[in-house]
Amino acid sequence: MNIDAYIKMEAPNNDTHDIAYAIALKGAYVVYKDMLLTELKEWQRIARSQYNSSHNSTAECMILSVLINEKED
Repeated sequence: MNIDAYIKMEAPNNDTHDIAYAIALKGAYVVYKDMLLTELKEWQRIARSQYNSSHNSTAECMILSVLINEKED
């Protein structure tokens, strides 16, 4: 996953919202990038069960989804 390209796609603007979302995306990526597929799926289950629509929660779910899709291909 090219996290910088993903951030440019998901949070392209320089406004407060996109800056906060970009930080959350990068933070989630750092946490999950080296995990095995089984671990990612378990964390996705947990993230979905605790989802609250915040930047961090949304970023976590999005990053997990992309990483899982990459590993399944």
